[in-house]
Amino acid sequence: MKLFGIVAVIGLLAWCVVAQEHAGSDDGEWPECGSEENAHRGEFTPYDYSALAFMLVVSLGIGVFYGYFVKPKKDADPESNEFLLGSGMTVFPVTLSLTTSFITAIELLGNPSEMFFSGTQYALIVISALLVIPVAVKMFYPIYYKLNLTSCYEYLGMRFDNKLRVFGGILYILQMSFYTSVAVLAPAIALSKATGLDTHVAVALIYFVCIFYSSQGGMKAVVIADTFQACVLAISLILVVALGWHYTGGPGEVFSIAKEHDRIELLNTDVNPTTRHSVYSVIIGGFFYWTSLFCTNQASVQKCMSLKSLNKAKKAIYFAILGLVLVFLFNFYTGLMTFAHYAECDPLRSGQISEKDQLVPFYVMDVFGHIKFVTGIFVAGIFAASLGTVAAALNSLSAVTCEDILVAGVGLKIPPEKASKYAKWMSLGYGVFSFGLVFVVERLGGILQATLTLNGLIGGVTLGLFSLGILFRHANAKGALYGGILSLAFVIYIGVMAQIDGEPVQHLPSSVAACNCTEPVPVNSLASILSNRVDYNVHGDGPVSLALVALDEHFNPAGAGLSTASGDRVLPAMEIMPRDFFHYEMDSSSNATDWIKAPTTRKSARTRVSHNFKVWLAKLIGSKHETEVVSCQLPLPPTNCWI
Repeated sequence: MKLFGIVAVIGLLAWCVVAQEHAGSDDGEWPECGSEENAHRGEFTPYDYSALAFMLVVSLGIGVFYGYFVKPKKDADPESNEFLLGSGMTVFPVTLSLTTSFITAIELLGNPSEMFFSGTQYALIVISALLVIPVAVKMFYPIYYKLNLTSCYEYLGMRFDNKLRVFGGILYILQMSFYTSVAVLAPAIALSKATGLDTHVAVALIYFVCIFYSSQGGMKAVVIADTFQACVLAISLILVVALGWHYTGGPGEVFSIAKEHDRIELLNTDVNPTTRHSVYSVIIGGFFYWTSLFCTNQASVQKCMSLKSLNKAKKAIYFAILGLVLVFLFNFYTGLMTFAHYAECDPLRSGQISEKDQLVPFYVMDVFGHIKFVTGIFVAGIFAASLGTVAAALNSLSAVTCEDILVAGVGLKIPPEKASKYAKWMSLGYGVFSFGLVFVVERLGGILQATLTLNGLIGGVTLGLFSLGILFRHANAKGALYGGILSLAFVIYIGVMAQIDGEPVQHLPSSVAACNCTEPVPVNSLASILSNRVDYNVHGDGPVSLALVALDEHFNPAGAGLSTASGDRVLPAMEIMPRDFFHYEMDSSSNATDWIKAPTTRKSARTRVSHNFKVWLAKLIGSKHETEVVSCQLPLPPTNCWI
């Protein structure tokens, strides 16, 4: 009944917002670029700030309540580590907390962009998540409950020795420190995209809230806050899908457009290991990925161990993974819905966004930004997804440090009555440390890929150690330790070499035919591109409008034909050109070099130069060069298309 009530309220809210949109608009068409309505889009209004502030204040309030008003039971066992385990929790909040544990802004921003740019093959990850259920409830958690563990790495100490326990704890600390940094950076990017607030200011705000309620309230505060944040996340997902349904015409049209543009792919059986996604890599690789997160990750194990019995833990795992699958399906559909909206005007290629992780925030601001509260609820959902994960990570990191590093590794004796105080200081310390790592994570590239790579490297080694101990009776401590170290070195080598020598990710073809922003390009945006010398190369491919040759002849008349021109000389003339006059594309013969090519005047209407511009060009230099093709090599990233 509780769940039904929550879903009913969420559905009613989504319906009300859609009704408001119908009342304020006669049709589902979004305005042309430069229209009065579009001029008001992209602004974070006081309504949006209030929605975001409400979520943050409630999260802080939960920490205050459990930290200062809820006292430990007088008859509680001093050895029970109630601050770390939150003993006595019920199934419902733990289920929601587990569901949101690894549904961070990484997935909310990364999964839709994956559907948009690479197709639906990655959607099979939900199958691998379902396969984790029997492994978790039959293989791992029965052992954890029999041993009554506080930290799952205690098992490694009991099965092998304390060296393995410390080794596993150190790996977990490295893994989750980076993971939390990514989980915070992603919503900060979303907020920065939506409001213009500096990314690092947003990061500091998120860490303040996370550190406060996780360090003050303990595991109970984390789980209850996760429950509230799961509701905010659900409202955000349903609201975006409901409004998107109104604008795109429903699933039938969304899937039709996706199929027309080759976005629907589920049976890629290519065995080439360099293929981005295939049936084997997604299902098999995803199975080990989710198993490591749900079965050998302290953040998940700690929440399950807060339940009184194994049967309750099994129920929580069943419903948590089903909830995870449901959220992922909503998330994948959001990506296809976004593609349906921008099928003929790719925001990345058109230069409206600079990173693919900005796609969904841009979509929400562009299409729904004029509706009260919608942008704020969306950003609050992004924050909610990350806050719970980060808070749980900080709490689990303090548990691992206290139990596995200080007690088991160093031999420090922590009095039971001071254990919670130690844990609080550990949470604070890891929060500050993780905040510092944000500046490192910023340089790792795409958010989703960086996180999956990191979790795969360390999580795979940890899963291997646990599996070795459970499945092989004769495995010993020395073999496990040396094997773990060698495997860690091996996978790090593979990961680093893949980053250094790996080919850039090739996106599926996309169009910019319907982009209707054709204003002159600002001088400042061109100045950053044309600050160095530009080499012009001539190819006789057919008749074109020859702007770059014209510029070179006009501004470099003393040069030997088509040679070079400096950016500061070309810039004044390029200022008057429309945005869509030049586009650059990948030349198959140029070894993945980026080229800017003058658009043709025949066959392709979308790249045709306006008649007025050709008249101006003819007056400037004459028409004798109009039968040459010119391309100029620029040091530009392959993610942008339009200048």
